[in-house]
Amino acid sequence: LGAWDYLIKPILDFELLTHSIETVFERANLLKENKQNRRELEESNVALESKVERRTAQLKQTLKELDEVNASLKSQNIESIKVLSQIIEMHPGIYKGHAKFVAEKSVLIAKELGLDDNQIQTIMVAGLLLQIGKMSLSEKMLTKPFYTLNKGERQDFLNHAVEGEKLLRGMQHLQEAAYLIRCQYEKYDGSGAPSGLCGDEIPIGARIIKISQDYSNYQNNRENLLFLMLG
Repeated sequence: LGAWDYLIKPILDFELLTHSIETVFERANLLKENKQNRRELEESNVALESKVERRTAQLKQTLKELDEVNASLKSQNIESIKVLSQIIEMHPGIYKGHAKFVAEKSVLIAKELGLDDNQIQTIMVAGLLLQIGKMSLSEKMLTKPFYTLNKGERQDFLNHAVEGEKLLRGMQHLQEAAYLIRCQYEKYDGSGAPSGLCGDEIPIGARIIKISQDYSNYQNNRENLLFLMLG
């Protein structure tokens, strides 16, 4: 019936009665405290859940704002790179519009191949800054047909890809694009420069840029096309 203890009458040992009563009160108090603790715990859990929900909502909002900021920074970064590309093409002997053409065609190819957004953006940046290393070359060298250059001059010309990588390598967000610029004269058969990379050793972005660059040179009947196509 829910009794917590019992005594047999007649009660002769009143200390036993006292002990029984104290035990019952102690148990009753424990049950009361447990009930109170459970209630407080439930209230705390409700409050904690509410706090977690608020914090989660704040975190989602913060992440959303960060995404918006990053998107804005990326947009600003691309615009800055486009301006830099135009400045590069102001250097005497550097083909105007070549980088923009290569970047646009390379992006189309990359999208057709199903590359992800980060890869596509890296390819676009590399295309826009493809000629940055040529700023270290003289106008005379840049305007001479490639086949008229002697061996040393040819090496100096091809080295602009390495110089371009060096110029951009110090910027963390441009390191991948810088490597594509370095590899712009590599060839699938391993006969290219500067490292003689072969096949899949050449980054897919550099291979795409190479095709776009050759196509641009073909359209404009540039004399260095002979080297680009035949080696």
